[in-house]
Amino acid sequence: MSGCPFLAGRPIVGHLMAMRRDPLLFHQAISNNNGDIFKLRLGLETFFVVNHPNLIDHVFTKNTSNYVKSHHYKRMNYLLGDGIFTATGEEWKRRRRLAQPAFQGDSLTAAFDAMKPAVQSFLARMSTASGSTISLSAEATRLSLDMVLRAFFGINDSSDAAVIASALAELMPELDRRIWAILPPAVRALTPAARRAKAALKAINEALHRLIVRRLKDDEVRDNLLGLLVRAERDAGWSTESLKRLRDEAMVFLVAGHETTASTLTWAWYLLSLHPSIGRQLEASVVGAPGEGSEWAERIFQETMRLHPPGWLLTRSALKDDVLGGVRIPAGANLIVCIHALHRHPRVWPNPEGFDPDRFLPENAKNIPKGAYLPFGAGDRVCIGRRLAMMQGALVLTETARQFRFDLVPGQRIVAKAAVTVHASPAVRVVVSTRGSFATLARPIAPPTTTTNVAGVESRAGPQLDALSHPSPDAGVVLQCRRA
Repeated sequence: MSGCPFLAGRPIVGHLMAMRRDPLLFHQAISNNNGDIFKLRLGLETFFVVNHPNLIDHVFTKNTSNYVKSHHYKRMNYLLGDGIFTATGEEWKRRRRLAQPAFQGDSLTAAFDAMKPAVQSFLARMSTASGSTISLSAEATRLSLDMVLRAFFGINDSSDAAVIASALAELMPELDRRIWAILPPAVRALTPAARRAKAALKAINEALHRLIVRRLKDDEVRDNLLGLLVRAERDAGWSTESLKRLRDEAMVFLVAGHETTASTLTWAWYLLSLHPSIGRQLEASVVGAPGEGSEWAERIFQETMRLHPPGWLLTRSALKDDVLGGVRIPAGANLIVCIHALHRHPRVWPNPEGFDPDRFLPENAKNIPKGAYLPFGAGDRVCIGRRLAMMQGALVLTETARQFRFDLVPGQRIVAKAAVTVHASPAVRVVVSTRGSFATLARPIAPPTTTTNVAGVESRAGPQLDALSHPSPDAGVVLQCRRA
């Protein structure tokens, strides 16, 4: 049995401060230079960094029962509670069984159909905004939240939707801070940001409680997620814990369901602006009946998630001793898989920094090694909503391409900032055209875009442990609308 490199770093802190400065760049650098598996010290903890598709497939698929979510996820309980995202063992299996029907068969189709009015509302806003400047991150988040609320909870732009949107804008940055907090919780609770987040958490809990109670009083059988979960709780026998379980599951799907989609859509539109020939191909593919161009849009969505995966870091703990790549993994050891680094690893991906949706043509996708592409995770805990996410991503990209084009305003320096999730920073300004009879507005002359790679994105620091990948509304991604 062989040893493996050990990156000890500085006394006490190890490499923690370097990782905090720029998590994405840090992980990409160490992953490219230290082999298939190595040890890394972060503060007082030592992790095994798993960096080869075969070894990752072993952890997440072949020996998945030996690897559970690490204790680091507990810091997310502040917002997500004890739902399906953080649950383990038999409790996780029970929760997964209850939620699974909402993402299959007629329920999946109904959820997809429920999202279509949200897309139409988004397109109407884009039409109204033509020729003006808008925030892409805010619009992508609003669209994604609208889709989730309609599909999972059966509500549209109601007062509850506004409360939820406002609360999440406060809570996601607070979750970032809590995951990487150095100050004790009692001290952190005194900060203005923590007090605002406490009020926001109260508001969103009350809004979810209203939705759940409303559904409990509704005798009509509904096949959306909340309806199925309520029915399952009733069938299992209502208890004092039922309301809390429903709240926790609702919060998980609310956060995960819209954050990942908002992120991927924002980055997809950004990359299409940066690579106009691919954007023109998408535009050409959607000419015709609704649904045309969906295969091309799906490949764009997949390639976007390769460069900007919704979850960029995963951690696991070993229950029993194991061997990975000839290295002994003792029981209790913590493992890191950096999906962002894996998706850009030059030994796995040709031209890893390039934006090439054709990687996911069927004849090319079959050559992608197992364990090399993990935008939705892998194994038993693969994202339960992955099929719906792909369907809605293709829908939004195709319907938007029928009418609009987003062109980057020159002179910008876009940064991928890692926190709990990854977002574009600072403001991304884009000239947006509406395809049709209107003339294209003249573009301003400005210095060329400054970037660090073919994908056009630098990385910048921010703390992160696991991920749902979104561009924060605070990032202020901006578009300007025009007609093409």
